[in-house]
Amino acid sequence: CISEASTIDGVLELRLAHFWQLDFTTMAGTVDVRVRRDADEQLVLALVTEKLSAVISILTVQIVKDVVTNWQATCKTHSASYDLHRPPQFHSSSSLNQFDDSHPHSHSHSHEHEYGNHN
Repeated sequence: CISEASTIDGVLELRLAHFWQLDFTTMAGTVDVRVRRDADEQLVLALVTEKLSAVISILTVQIVKDVVTNWQATCKTHSASYDLHRPPQFHSSSSLNQFDDSHPHSHSHSHEHEYGNHN
């Protein structure tokens, strides 16, 4: 399953894969998938989930865009968790920097600085 998932178009590598057995019939797992900058994150997420769902019942897949060449660098990430006995719902977190004004609290803030009198 992992080797099949690593050949999906746009996938650069699968990292930090952890799998464990919850009971006699249920496997769980997590995996980080580093993808090319031009890759469709939602499509890669769906295809990786499809490949691994043959074996892993409960799966968390985190998609990490290759914004820079260093895996450890700050990257735009997308993650989703699925119970594969139910159809997955895909959510994009690409709007994290946009605020939804429909909720009652404010996201604004200010910075106050007090400077001494310079003569």
